[in-house]
Parts: sequence; C-alpha cells; structure tokens
Amino acid sequence: MGDLRGQGYDNSSNMKGKNKGVQKRLLDKNPRAFYTPCGCHSLNLALCDMANSCS
Repeated sequence: MGDLRGQGYDNSSNMKGKNKGVQKRLLDKNPRAFYTPCGCHSLNLALCDMANSCS
C-alpha cells in the first residue's frame, strides 16, 4: 500500500465514493494515491446512454 500511487476504476459509486468508497479507504492508507476514472468505462457508459436515448 505504501508504493501505491494511482487508482483507476469504473465509475460506479461504490468505487469512486469520496466519503466511504474504495477511493476513500485507499486514501486513508496512502494519501498520495490519486483516483482516475477509467476512460474506457466512461466512454462505454456514454455510448450506452446515447444508444438507449435513440428511438
């Protein structure tokens, strides 16, 4: 945990939660581990929403 410098997850609330998610738990152990949402998961969510909104 001491060597951890970055976190990357999908955009689910239980992972990115700043108050009680995995992000918060890791930051409590190592404050230098920054969080980055996964670009592929973000793009996938955007494309799925776009496809579902088209008739």
